[in-house]
Amino acid sequence: MIASPRMRAELKAAAVEAGILDQETLNLVDLSQGGDAAKLIRDLKTAKPHLFSVVPSAKPGPAQKRAIDMTDAEYRTEKAKLIRGVPVGMTSAERADLESRRADGPKDARQMSAEEFKAAKRKAARDSYR
Repeated sequence: MIASPRMRAELKAAAVEAGILDQETLNLVDLSQGGDAAKLIRDLKTAKPHLFSVVPSAKPGPAQKRAIDMTDAEYRTEKAKLIRGVPVGMTSAERADLESRRADGPKDARQMSAEEFKAAKRKAARDSYR
C-alpha cells in the first residue's frame, strides 16, 4: 500500500519520538495493517527493539562534586581514583570489589615504597637476562 505524504510524515514523527536509530528502517513498517502511526511504531518497536535507542532512565545519577568545591584531601582522593582507572559512577560496593581485586594482584609502581620499587626493578633486570 502506498502511503500518503501525510501518513509518512506522521510515521516519521512518531519514529523520531520513539527514538529510532535510522529512519531508513521506516521502510520495514507494514502500512497495510492500517491504524495510526503511533500504533505502527509501537508494534515495530516491540518486534524489533534493536532499531531504537535505549531511553535513559529519568533518575539522575549521583551529582559530581566540582573540584573547586572539594577539600584538598577530597581532591587528591578523586584524582587518585581517576588515575587508577576507577570508573565514574561506580557504587561503593563495586569500588570495594575492584580495590580488593587490585590488592590481590601485583602492585603498581605508585603503590610501592622506594625499597620495593628498587627490588622489583632489580628482579626485572635479572629476569630479562635469563
